[in-house]
Amino acid sequence: MSSVLDDPPVEQVVTAYTPEALLTWKHVDEKTDGKAVRQLSKEVTLSVRLESIGPGTRVVLESRNMPASATAAVLLRLVAKRRIGKGFDLALAKLAAAGD
Repeated sequence: MSSVLDDPPVEQVVTAYTPEALLTWKHVDEKTDGKAVRQLSKEVTLSVRLESIGPGTRVVLESRNMPASATAAVLLRLVAKRRIGKGFDLALAKLAAAGD
């Protein structure tokens, strides 16, 4: 069974950082075996924002994808949305476990 961790490595660059509050990055390049991977998105930006809420912290995860074409937009909605959601769920579960 494949997981979000089986995806090819993605070169990324941090575009915004505020200690203990915000981390934003964008995808720059993605390759498998040294060859460029066909991109569904012209641009992919992700962010993690931390918001203090009383004794705890709200973690806001955001992914923005600009489709490369109309077909890519459909594929992003049907396939990538679920994969991105699973990746975020995994990240939040690991974060929650680290706090225990």
